[in-house]
Amino acid sequence: MKRNKRLYSASVWVVIILVAAVVGVSLGVWSSSEANTSGFNIISWSALLFMLLWLVLATFLHELGHLLMGYATGYKFVFFKLFGVIFYKHGGKWTTMRDKANGAIGQCLMQPDFPYGDKMPYVLYNIGGVLMNIVCAAILVAFVFIYSANDFAVTGIIVNGIFFLINAIPARSLQNDGYNVLEISRGAVCKKAYYTELKTTAAMLEGKTFSDMAEEMFDFDTDGVKYPAVCSALYISYCYLVSSGKQERADGMIEALYAKKDDMPLSHANTFSVEYFNNLMLFRDDRVKAAELYNSFDMTIKNAIQRTPVPFTVIARMMVNALSAHDDRRYTADRILLEKIIDYSRNAAEAEYLGVLLRKAGQRWAESAQDPFGL
Repeated sequence: MKRNKRLYSASVWVVIILVAAVVGVSLGVWSSSEANTSGFNIISWSALLFMLLWLVLATFLHELGHLLMGYATGYKFVFFKLFGVIFYKHGGKWTTMRDKANGAIGQCLMQPDFPYGDKMPYVLYNIGGVLMNIVCAAILVAFVFIYSANDFAVTGIIVNGIFFLINAIPARSLQNDGYNVLEISRGAVCKKAYYTELKTTAAMLEGKTFSDMAEEMFDFDTDGVKYPAVCSALYISYCYLVSSGKQERADGMIEALYAKKDDMPLSHANTFSVEYFNNLMLFRDDRVKAAELYNSFDMTIKNAIQRTPVPFTVIARMMVNALSAHDDRRYTADRILLEKIIDYSRNAAEAEYLGVLLRKAGQRWAESAQDPFGL
């Protein structure tokens, strides 16, 4: 199954590269032939400058397409991102923030303004961007045929065409529009995960904590873990249960998820494995089982715990330290790191969850002493 997914992902990239190569060669041949009466040259300074201009325009038009199709199908605005700057409303006022994640150069996020249902609309909102790009390219093609093939029009056709290809052909590695539509269409559990992701992201940007959110948003079982979006929704649900003090349900959920880790995408399986270790240490104080679990981890997970500055791996590192070296200096450094992450976080829900973990970590550290667990 995993081999088939890798082959599919590779084939998508091969198709994109081949199409780009054919388009590039065709443009090169055309621009140097007698048929090109406009004087257009793909490698001229004017063409390159118009390419950069169209990169900005096509990105804006793509996200505008999502916005318009979202409004048309019952969604409401959450944020608009353009080249690393996010524009959104907080407390009724427009504000901006830098996007720290290495993601798309543009994004228009909206949330459903309707209750969840199996027939919820999602196709038009997700393909709104590629529709806008192809309409823009078609208008420019008509302009070229009616008037002239000037640099601005030709480069616009090229860039909008590339945007269409990159976003329309489903590619998991790109998490693009075509892939999103394909994944959401796989069943009710994927639609519910998509709905939950949009609603919780909007709530977090509004400054809400997990405790402020409605419990029905997190009504998930552990089916569908083979889908990345479902795994993400389940992780948010687990964070909600921990933050809201529903610890017994959280314990059962993380244990069930760990038992299904072999059915998950690898990155999610590793996340749930580390969080299961944290759960055993922090909330059950089962040091023997936690030590056995840590010793069963492969080096990829152990290295992530020891070296990755992601909050839940830092918590795990603190607990590994409590079971083995009991190095006060390293524990203090890790605690200061997490306190800074919490203090500077603009995500109140994330800060609430990390605050719960950090308080429990401090308690377990104080209770622990050097112990021969053989980690």
